Amino acid sequence: MAREHLRNGHHLDGESSNGHANGRISEQDLRAWLDAYGRAWRAREPLEAASLFSEDASYQITPSPFAEPLRGRDAILSYWVQATIQHREVHFDYEVLAVAERTGIARWSALMSERGLELKVDGILVVSLTEDKRCCELREWWSGEDAASG
Repeated sequence: MAREHLRNGHHLDGESSNGHANGRISEQDLRAWLDAYGRAWRAREPLEAASLFSEDASYQITPSPFAEPLRGRDAILSYWVQATIQHREVHFDYEVLAVAERTGIARWSALMSERGLELKVDGILVVSLTEDKRCCELREWWSGEDAASG
């Protein structure tokens, strides 16, 4: 019998097409992952950030949720090197909104300095974790502006 697929590559029975089983995560698991993500960003440590992802992870980023996501830890590492190289004095905070099965949703905010400007960013993350608590899929939507303008 053929399996029905959701558009994002997840089977209706909860197993993703990249082979990760549907292990449940807790709010504490999500918080631990987000804390490590924030530490990596504050420290501007792309290797530390990349280590939070499975080898075959996907990472869908703003500005286009319709673009092909980054695929694999190496692509995520390259993105983090470029995305965070100019960030200074990063303050990262989050609020867990929901946890279901192996996926968590959080609202996050950051205040940082980049090229002499103070920036504020607000976003939403949808994170799916493997049984070993590495991210196998991250989708995020965010918006930012000069902190002085608002």
